[in-house]
Amino acid sequence: MIYSFILQRLYNFRMSVKTEQYHAGINRETGLLQYFQVHINTDFLEVEPIGPLPTPDFGEISLMLAEDEGYDLLLKMLPLTAFRFRGFCIVSISDVTVQKAVENIENVRLNRTPDNDETSYLNVIQSLKTIVGNKQIEFDLFPLVKINNEPVYGYKKAGTGILFEVWGERLSPEVFRKQAKGYFSNPNSFFSHDLFGPKEMEIAFLEHFRKLKVRSLALLPVFYNGKPVGVLAMHTWGDETLKKRSFLCWSLHYRLCQLFEVYIDEFNLEIENIIKEKFTSIQPSVQWKFNEVAWHYLHDRKKGLPETAETICFNGVYPLYGAVDIRNSTIERNKAIVTDLDTHLDLLMKTLQSLQEDHHSVLQEEMIYKCGKWKETLGLQQLNGNDENRLVTFFREETTPYLKHMSKQNGNSLILRNT
Repeated sequence: MIYSFILQRLYNFRMSVKTEQYHAGINRETGLLQYFQVHINTDFLEVEPIGPLPTPDFGEISLMLAEDEGYDLLLKMLPLTAFRFRGFCIVSISDVTVQKAVENIENVRLNRTPDNDETSYLNVIQSLKTIVGNKQIEFDLFPLVKINNEPVYGYKKAGTGILFEVWGERLSPEVFRKQAKGYFSNPNSFFSHDLFGPKEMEIAFLEHFRKLKVRSLALLPVFYNGKPVGVLAMHTWGDETLKKRSFLCWSLHYRLCQLFEVYIDEFNLEIENIIKEKFTSIQPSVQWKFNEVAWHYLHDRKKGLPETAETICFNGVYPLYGAVDIRNSTIERNKAIVTDLDTHLDLLMKTLQSLQEDHHSVLQEEMIYKCGKWKETLGLQQLNGNDENRLVTFFREETTPYLKHMSKQNGNSLILRNT
């Protein structure tokens, strides 16, 4: 910063140096990170040379700034003892804790991967605690994931996992689906600073939170593009209670809703990967059934149960239209393809063996050997689509160019022998 000031005032040369700096430290009262932005105003500062003004090579200076040793080189070229400073600077310090915490959550969304899932959640929760300025306030994220447009719990424990325990593990999938559909059809916020108060004791759904020793509770639905994507829970244990000032996290709604959407997309991808791994390609009209079976498979995996792939069947289904097909048409087609390719290989081998009498070469021997191996494969009836393409490529790109070359080089002898 000192050299940027000298170069700008005395040489009209601008360096790309930020005048703002960020400093972070642990707040002794809250035990949480606190961020400050420091801005230095040099409008009231003057600099003048002591003696003749040095005339540095600005091309060399530009190269220095791109190197790690740039500062040390500047000290040799323009020692600070050659300049005198007069005046004063104004240092402005502002608390930017909320801004930096929000940026941290945004960075988690952009940089997270399934491999660092647990670390990502911890960073988000810690940033939320930093925003409200109280590490005694706990957070929990509960993404709304669906199978065939029906809510299911996705086994993501973000934070304390309080919502997963109350809404997920203790309920059967059918009961959870019914209650979740009811809540998300008309999602409302809930706040109570004391779940053991007289009014709260009459609310049935709070009973399970009280059993887990939750003292204060706030449930905040999160929306993305107008649709609910999950619930953010704020709660406390013991004697600690929530205050109204704790709801600074409302300013995070946009970042959180994007984060929920990331978790939902990852769940959908996991279901899709299970379908691709365990089942064959499917038609869109029946994918809903495969989605259900994939989620059951995922459910067993997360619960530590034996992973079994269910048999998929459709009972009581009647076709609405008919289709005409020829019995065994695919089998007969494959037989015809194998016979055709075998005939081509026979003709190719005879041609190459005939050429060997007058034009023997190692390349011909290699082609004859390949023809024999391909005939063995055809004889075992083990030709698949990939093998068929490789054999056709062998004809087109190896043998055909060679035979054309031989016909041009030795056309007369080939014609006589064919005759």
